[in-house]
Amino acid sequence: MRDLYVDEELTSREVAERLGCSKSTVLDWLDKLGIPKDPAYEVHDGEWKDEGRLRQMYLVEGKPTSQIAEELGCTTSVVCKYMDRFGIEREGRKARKDVPFRDEDTLRTLYWDEGMSIPEVADETGSSATTIRKWMDHYGIERRDHADAAASAVRVGYATFTTGSDGYEFWQSRTKDGLKHLYVHRLLAVSEYGFDAVCGQVVHHKNEVKWDNRAENIEVMDTREHTRLHQNGGGADA
Repeated sequence: MRDLYVDEELTSREVAERLGCSKSTVLDWLDKLGIPKDPAYEVHDGEWKDEGRLRQMYLVEGKPTSQIAEELGCTTSVVCKYMDRFGIEREGRKARKDVPFRDEDTLRTLYWDEGMSIPEVADETGSSATTIRKWMDHYGIERRDHADAAASAVRVGYATFTTGSDGYEFWQSRTKDGLKHLYVHRLLAVSEYGFDAVCGQVVHHKNEVKWDNRAENIEVMDTREHTRLHQNGGGADA
């Protein structure tokens, strides 16, 4: 019952015809099963599924899909779905093919079939991550997980590994808030000692070689201790 009425969007009359029973029987079982009835579906009885009706309203009367949806008591996406199913060519659909980020098939293929992230889809289609998210939401394209959605919301470029002129190695990435970087020796220290032990502390290279990021070559100390070490000729670290 749920598959027919909710997933396939059949009206109670159509469900009754499919199951070989009366419409009232279907309505009774919808109530018993706790399946909410859509008033619009019942009032208009699925007029948006009538090919002739859609052709008349769209091609002859020249009404936009949004107006058709309003008059038939459904959503614009439902009207578009059935127009596509009936082969009713929509204005602007061909044009959207020339703007790839507005084409549902292109977005689904890049994101789901090819496994691209939202930033990668944006790069591929010449748009922004924000635009891709907007059109994915417009077409109801689900995200792979919340982490992917969160990453795409802030990341603009991929992280790159760099060695600075002072010898420090770090990862950097451009986000919507600007260029961010994270030193390798601090990442190593967190891995060795934990975040709480490193936060607010200085990570020092024992041999003063800034790119020698072996675990045995780093130590964590407070600013005062590190300043004292520096004053005694022990170098400076971040």
